[in-house]
Amino acid sequence: MISSLSPSLLPDIGSILNHLMSLMLFMLAIFSASSLVRFYPQFLLDKKLLPNLLFATIVSLAFAAYFLFSFSPIFYFLAVILAILCGLCVLHPALALAQVLGFLIIRPWELIPSAEALAILPRALFVLFIFSLIVDTLRSRERYFNADKNQLWFLGLGLLIFLSTLVSNDVAGSQESYFDGYFKSMIVAFLIFQAIKTKADYQIATGAVLIAVFGVALFALINTFSMVESARLEGRGAIQNANDLAAILIFVLPFALKGLFKKPIRIWTWLSSGLVLTALLLGLWKAQSRAAYLSVFMMVLAILVIRFRPSKKALLQMSVLALVVLIAVSQLKLGRDSSDLEESRMNRLGYWKAGLSMAIRKPLLGVG
Repeated sequence: MISSLSPSLLPDIGSILNHLMSLMLFMLAIFSASSLVRFYPQFLLDKKLLPNLLFATIVSLAFAAYFLFSFSPIFYFLAVILAILCGLCVLHPALALAQVLGFLIIRPWELIPSAEALAILPRALFVLFIFSLIVDTLRSRERYFNADKNQLWFLGLGLLIFLSTLVSNDVAGSQESYFDGYFKSMIVAFLIFQAIKTKADYQIATGAVLIAVFGVALFALINTFSMVESARLEGRGAIQNANDLAAILIFVLPFALKGLFKKPIRIWTWLSSGLVLTALLLGLWKAQSRAAYLSVFMMVLAILVIRFRPSKKALLQMSVLALVVLIAVSQLKLGRDSSDLEESRMNRLGYWKAGLSMAIRKPLLGVG
């Protein structure tokens, strides 16, 4: 357990990552608590406000006792923040979803060495979410299962992918990969579909994701420049590869840009959005991903089209410009080794060939 680690034996960078992660989770806690008051004012008028807060406090104290007992003193602040976040989960399903998404992205159990005590977080947060969802459903007397059409399509796709494991050359291995990977993404999708019912729910979820990815970007930048001194962006844990990092940074870029265009203009919103945007763009630059650069260019192009609605002639000119940029960016080396670029090109070509071959020969279930 963490308690077995002596603070004097921890490297300075490990201590920095610990404090940085604590700061990100503290931001997530502040955001969640303020969102509860901002988006759900009826919560403060509820006759059961005090019992709800009391129960959330009991949950927080239980987790605080567990983490404080398991952690060494250097991690006590982190333990308190984790306990507060767990307590917030029982107050509203949207808050529970925010914690689930935030933790799955930050993944503290992978950033701290020998963190066996943190291994309970994924399952604990899932249980707290289900509990919060059931309580909220009973309280509002609404339908428990949100059978959204898009969700049913997604679940159907998951079933089809599972069936494809039955035609694999290694059925056991394919099913193990399915349940270790894709099936978990289905669970997360289920949580999202069930918890997001209003615009407020959506804003809380996207805000939590943005804070978490901001933390991942900072972790990766510190790790790249101070620990591994890699030529490309390198993270830690599941999101370690430069291309994976670039993909998740691109995903939340519109959420960060939204703060700059939001009206009325508030200085705090501008400063916070600018800070997050700076970290994301620095991460994208260091990732040296040509696909990421193209995505940023196309994103800017889409914003210009939506906001200014150019004429057909201007759209044609922009299309030609996009084609030229596509060709130019595809030829960039970005300081990367020639063998690395050639390997990347061959891998992509192999994916395309394998995909087309599978689509022609086994269009329904593929090869498992």
